[in-house]
Amino acid sequence: MKFGIVTDGGMDGPEKLTYVEKYQQIVAEAVAAEQAGFTLWGTSETHLFAPTTTVSAPDAIMGAVAVLTSTLKLRYMTLPIPYHHPVQAAERISTLDVLSNGRVEVASARGNNVDFFEVLGIDASRTRDIWKEGLHAIAALLRDENVDFNGEFSKFKGVTIHPKLPTPRVPPLYSVATGLESHKATGNLGIGDMAWDGYFGWRYLEDCFNTYKTALKDAEPVGDEVLDSFSYFATATAVRATRAQALADVEPRAFSFVDLIMRAYGKVASQPSYEYYEDLQTVKKNQRDLPSLMKHGPSVMAGTPEDVLDTCKRLERLGVNEIVLSVDGISGESHRTTIEMFGKYIIPEFATH
Repeated sequence: MKFGIVTDGGMDGPEKLTYVEKYQQIVAEAVAAEQAGFTLWGTSETHLFAPTTTVSAPDAIMGAVAVLTSTLKLRYMTLPIPYHHPVQAAERISTLDVLSNGRVEVASARGNNVDFFEVLGIDASRTRDIWKEGLHAIAALLRDENVDFNGEFSKFKGVTIHPKLPTPRVPPLYSVATGLESHKATGNLGIGDMAWDGYFGWRYLEDCFNTYKTALKDAEPVGDEVLDSFSYFATATAVRATRAQALADVEPRAFSFVDLIMRAYGKVASQPSYEYYEDLQTVKKNQRDLPSLMKHGPSVMAGTPEDVLDTCKRLERLGVNEIVLSVDGISGESHRTTIEMFGKYIIPEFATH
């Protein structure tokens, strides 16, 4: 089992930080994560979702973390491919890979932000197709020189990107997936699967795992090789000495994330190929009931070290081999304690697994 941290620059916490203070805190917590024994760290590209998520240019933050760490894998936790031309995306990825000396990983996504689709003029019904095509183009640009590409959405000839590592490579590729069709597409591409939105429940998460593993059997890898990895992405995390303290810490962040999900997915649910989001009715019913949300699924991971360890072990039994935790949007003191508690009590329990 590997453990990672994602931060999205949540500005809805109790401290009311400035952006300068918040972003310096983000970098310091990434350094602390490496010291605590976390394998990976990253941030996601999001737009128009403030104050719950505010990182719109993850490369800048990850570049700062790259020069202050040495072993921590740096993952784009969500790189929405439809937002970018493949050449520009490949250049960004390769630059960070050079700066970090080969520590970059990339989790891509089709995107689910209808408001930003409208800003960019993106047809929401075509985002899965744009994502698949773009991923192939990006992999080719990272691997090869003088790349010709003739796709439906992008066309170019003789392109070589710079900079590159001395031995060019396609970094480990993942996809952030929610719907079963997205998990299937991820398996077909032979890339790692990052399951998001445990708000849909434990049973749904198991269906996602089985769908991915079945599709992976016939994968045609877009990367250098098939990456068999099923990650779970927890959207709100707090570990404290007492359960009551942890729940008090995490509740505002958990509810803020539920509100964001209801706002974003409520809009996208009516779009073709996004119909599965209509399952949000269960989430809506429990929108302000934290114990029910936590019982229904593992999206909110909070409690004592023993509580959270039990949840991690249940995820391991399901087949999860990597847990990525959102440690964000609460308070700096809570973030530091959560990172330290994981490093001291939880990560060592999986050291021999």
